Amino acid sequence: MIEFCILGSGSLGNSIYVGSDSCGLLVDAGFSATQTSKRIRIIKGKVPRLDALLITHEHGDHIRHAHSISRSFELPVFISDGTPFDIEKRQLYLNVARFDPRSRFKIRDLDVYPFPVPHDAACPVGFIISDGYSSLGIITDAGCVTKEMVLALRECNAVVVEANYDEEMLASGPYPTFLKKRVSSPLGHLSNSDASLLCSLSVHDGLEQIVFAHLSRTNNKPDKPLKQTKAVLEEMGRCIEISVATQDFPSKVFTIGD
Repeated sequence: MIEFCILGSGSLGNSIYVGSDSCGLLVDAGFSATQTSKRIRIIKGKVPRLDALLITHEHGDHIRHAHSISRSFELPVFISDGTPFDIEKRQLYLNVARFDPRSRFKIRDLDVYPFPVPHDAACPVGFIISDGYSSLGIITDAGCVTKEMVLALRECNAVVVEANYDEEMLASGPYPTFLKKRVSSPLGHLSNSDASLLCSLSVHDGLEQIVFAHLSRTNNKPDKPLKQTKAVLEEMGRCIEISVATQDFPSKVFTIGD
């Protein structure tokens, strides 16, 4: 059995808790150790066992508090080979473990399968986390849908997928032109349409849960990716629970494989 909770997701900070019977992981470190602990306590009542911190890429809303998380919870930091890391501050971390972005590794009873995603970072990755029976897929930042992403999520019982912006809201919104181009580029972020396409291409009989994450406060609204994807999946004859993570509060605890 795997349980997971999005502690918070958006441009101000991202972090996901993933746990099994004997292992606990944090994916990304966008919140301080104090805030991370507070958010876990909200949904768990206490801070459970934590064994490692996984980093998707080096942008601040994902890595900003890696040093405080590492020290406070005594966690090794797992980061891809190509991701830059501040060597001068390495003493702030308990341990740094590098991984190949296409090679499986194991943390206690959980298998971690990283895979590359298209984003304007050095070596960004998504993750599949599995206990051997159930699998969770995580794609927090990606500019477009790739075959590798689709194939990865087809193995998962639950997925956390970015749905950053609504195309019309971005086009008519307040962002300057250069930022609009960056967000909508193939190395930027997934739109609601992209997220819907990814889910429709990845859907399979074992998929139980979709959680949309990293929504823009300026260029999106929670109901937009929900309605769009539900409509697409209903046309395919699929009925899957879909929810949206927020920046300010942790999601509920989702359980797969119970």
